[in-house]
Amino acid sequence: MNNLSDEKAGSNFLTFFSGVLLGGVIGTVTGLLLAPKAGTEIRHQLSENMFDTQSKAKHLLDEAKSNIEQSVDLASKNIETTVTRVVDAFNAGSKAAQNSIKDQNIAKVNKSDKMIDVVESENISSVDNSDKAKKEKDFSESKEEKNEQADG
Repeated sequence: MNNLSDEKAGSNFLTFFSGVLLGGVIGTVTGLLLAPKAGTEIRHQLSENMFDTQSKAKHLLDEAKSNIEQSVDLASKNIETTVTRVVDAFNAGSKAAQNSIKDQNIAKVNKSDKMIDVVESENISSVDNSDKAKKEKDFSESKEEKNEQADG
């Protein structure tokens, strides 16, 4: 939006400048036609008016050049600032995405480790239970053999 206002200001300035030049020319011609002076006086006055008009035009052109240079400098700084902000935002987003992926992978590894721990725990428990069952069976068989021998 700043660029639009700068362009509008430049357009307004050129319109004003054109109006000043046109007004100067019209005033000079009108003065010549309506003035009750001699030709040499009119030529001298015309020369002075043209010199004044040239000076004013040069001054206005210098101001316009200065304003344009300031606008270009300001636009360059705004563009540079905007580019820097965009690059910084992109880098921050990229880093955040990388950290998110890293966190997700760590969570997956931790979940896998817990699952492995549960499976190992169940395997140890089932081995312990099968050993216990075998011992109980052996004990029962041994007890039955003793009872048979005692009866026999």
